[in-house]
Amino acid sequence: MEVIRLLLLVFDYAQIGVIFFALIDASFRPDAAFRATGRPRKLFWVGALVVALALKFWQNGQPLSIFSLAAFIFALIYLLDVRPKVRDAEV
Repeated sequence: MEVIRLLLLVFDYAQIGVIFFALIDASFRPDAAFRATGRPRKLFWVGALVVALALKFWQNGQPLSIFSLAAFIFALIYLLDVRPKVRDAEV
């Protein structure tokens, strides 16, 4: 039972780290790069990731709750879909 609790704790902190990284990354990217990709603008992504981080902290300790998973998946969408396109548009 302790192993499962430890794994859930690690997953919980990993979710927080991924969401926080996505928020910081989106904050430092220029708005022009977001507009060049045809994706929603920087303000949308930063605001949505702030909400995702707030939801995650609200559900802290429950990494498998629907809100925690939704926040984590939203950050993954930014990191795996939007971030590479924005990074390419910066160059």
